[in-house]
Amino acid sequence: MAKDKKNNKTINFAEKKKAYASKQAQNKPPRPMPEGNTVYDINRMREQINQQTRNLKNKKLIKKPRPAWVIFIYLVIVTIFVVLAGSKIYKTLVNYKTYDTMPSKFTSIDNKLDVKETIKYENLIKKKIVSSVRTDGKLEVITSSIHKNGPSIYASGYFTYPNERNKIYFDSVIKSEKIESLQVNGFELMKIK
Repeated sequence: MAKDKKNNKTINFAEKKKAYASKQAQNKPPRPMPEGNTVYDINRMREQINQQTRNLKNKKLIKKPRPAWVIFIYLVIVTIFVVLAGSKIYKTLVNYKTYDTMPSKFTSIDNKLDVKETIKYENLIKKKIVSSVRTDGKLEVITSSIHKNGPSIYASGYFTYPNERNKIYFDSVIKSEKIESLQVNGFELMKIK
């Protein structure tokens, strides 16, 4: 019972404050707005606005200096780009060959290879075919024709698997004593490493 009496005697100040404020608001008439008492100086306001915009423009125009590491990274990137572009341009200029106009009449140039060169290129082709083609035994590689045209050597022939009679034909292009292309049934063996 003692607790009930205490609860009944408790005053809720928040509710009392709200009730008092609402009574005050009802009894108080609204204040009239003063007319004509406030004078605005338009020129002064324009000057303030102009000054604020000038300050903003000046802040935007003044660039803060970048840290040294950012400048260094930019320099490295630009240097790499310049070196790569320069090397590409240099390679294209050095490798660019100017050809004279086509002759009015072509002349015969010997396209045969001597025996030493023929054996050298046949062995080069045989070595590449044997290393690239998987087999259980020894491959028989026969180069049926080989000739040169300018700096390039062209060879064609065939190879057979052990104990088989089917001929598998190949074509090869050799430049500067390196095989540039070796095709077997349309498959490029030079792509195999």
